[in-house]
Amino acid sequence: MTADILVGDCRELLRTIDDNSVDSSVTDPPYELGFMGKTWDSTG
Repeated sequence: MTADILVGDCRELLRTIDDNSVDSSVTDPPYELGFMGKTWDSTG
């Protein structure tokens, strides 16, 4: 088993990853994002 940590813009990084090669992903939504009437971060 190996683990790789990729840091960067997902729109660029996803192009470099082989199909069906990812088992799990941890993401961080952009700040100032409204979701279901909630605000994640009111500073900016």
